Amino acid sequence: GVMTRHSNALGLTCEYRWEIIDGQPRVVEHQTSDGEHFHFRYDREARTTWVTDVLGRELEIHYNKDHRVTSSRDYSGDHYVIEIDDTGNMTGLTLPDGNQLAF
Repeated sequence: GVMTRHSNALGLTCEYRWEIIDGQPRVVEHQTSDGEHFHFRYDREARTTWVTDVLGRELEIHYNKDHRVTSSRDYSGDHYVIEIDDTGNMTGLTLPDGNQLAF
């Protein structure tokens, strides 16, 4: 089975709605008792996931064949690029302003 609901000691409850996409269960909707609400879309062939929040803002995540995130665009539109070596370690990060960090 898949987890459809959980709560913490402070009473926050999270609920998940799942669908089978390309033969795998995927979360397509997530909401919390404090008003957060997200919708998920997937393009497995393009290795991209989109998440839309309750305000209609969208984030976008790209990942490689090993399911490691390689770039993202957050809800404010800022774009990040992650460099990954052959063993899967993060070796660099390009920030929205173009500055680059190396690890």
